[in-house]
Amino acid sequence: MKGEKNKTPLPDENERVKQLVEHFSSGNVSAFVEKLQDVLYQSFNRIFHIDRRSGIYPGVSSDIFTAIIKAYPEVNPQWLLIGKGRMFAEEGKKQGDAAQLSTNRLDHDTISDRDLIAMFLRVSDAQTLILNDIRSKMAQETTQAIISDSVRTVEANLTDVRKKVTTLVERQELAIEEIRDQFSQLRLQKTDPSKGLRKKLGRNDGNE
Repeated sequence: MKGEKNKTPLPDENERVKQLVEHFSSGNVSAFVEKLQDVLYQSFNRIFHIDRRSGIYPGVSSDIFTAIIKAYPEVNPQWLLIGKGRMFAEEGKKQGDAAQLSTNRLDHDTISDRDLIAMFLRVSDAQTLILNDIRSKMAQETTQAIISDSVRTVEANLTDVRKKVTTLVERQELAIEEIRDQFSQLRLQKTDPSKGLRKKLGRNDGNE
């Protein structure tokens, strides 16, 4: 199995599952998953890689824990779930002797072990629900942040457009006023050319 390139270490649960993959299938995840009941390769393999959306490793689901215990009965359930004890229930046995063990190790566990496993699986499911809720809230916050940025950008663009429109209107008003003044001068010249001339001269005198 190819190691995770990210420097962030695997969570303890994920690391223990990785050790089993290394032991039983020489790191071949696909070969290991083939023996697991109702577990997809994609769902299993993702626990070894950081989720890009959340930035953390996905937790090992109760379905994966249960499937491993059933498919590999020689594995110590307490070690797998909480890291207590040794990896294998009977450490001195070779892997070739595993077929002689019970097909379901859970049948031979004590009641306290069963209770422990059931409790752990319930906690694992609860953690999964909490993580999903956190991811959902993060996604919502990200969406809101994007919308807020978009609104601010639009408001800034509108402000700029308003300024440009205001400037354009002012220029048009000046141009219209100039045209009106020219028309007024033309009317004066038509009715009394001398008045238009006097008005023009008066303006020149005032400017001087």
